[in-house]
Amino acid sequence: HFTICMQHGAYSEMIKTGIGSMAGHVVVQGGGYEASGDTSIVVENAERVAAKLEEAVSYKGIVLQRSFLGGLLTSADGSSAAMVSAVEPEKDREVGKFHDYLHEGEWLVSSKDILLGVGLAETLDVELGDKLVYMMQVDDEMASKLFRIKGLLRTGAADQDGVMAVISVEAAKELRGGADQSTQVAMILEDFTQWPEALAQGRAGLADENVEVLSWKE
Repeated sequence: HFTICMQHGAYSEMIKTGIGSMAGHVVVQGGGYEASGDTSIVVENAERVAAKLEEAVSYKGIVLQRSFLGGLLTSADGSSAAMVSAVEPEKDREVGKFHDYLHEGEWLVSSKDILLGVGLAETLDVELGDKLVYMMQVDDEMASKLFRIKGLLRTGAADQDGVMAVISVEAAKELRGGADQSTQVAMILEDFTQWPEALAQGRAGLADENVEVLSWKE
């Protein structure tokens, strides 16, 4: 019995860690995103969707928005493709993994801040406080924004550390011309065993939105 409890504890911990770094117990995405991984598929009116999800689910948890963006980072000394995650700084600090990877510098505060993987910082030959330009495609146009390096991240996985960057959801919305869009609206529950009920409530509450509502298992 003790071993089973131990295993269950480890499993819960594993799910928690996985959920923090990946998505959430209940995850809302634009229709077709899960199948295609196409980052141009977004949740429209993300603020409204987040509020509706929070209202629909009667269990305790945190609802947050995230975006995943591709693009190019350019410094005075070089440029590199990057995989940029946009997070809600205060909420993600509580439940996300990025804050645990903060190796040097500080966490995101303003929409001008960017965090870089240590390998990416090396490629771009930049350090804390340096400025970078990030460019990404929005519809058929190129959008760009100036950032200042606030912190460096180290996951220990060289391939990840070489491409990873983190900005705020606010900054991602500015890049999208102020459009209220996110790749995901996710709910992370205080008690993960409540996910089946939370999922059903979320699906019912968002039935009239053009989104897919998935569980962590999906």
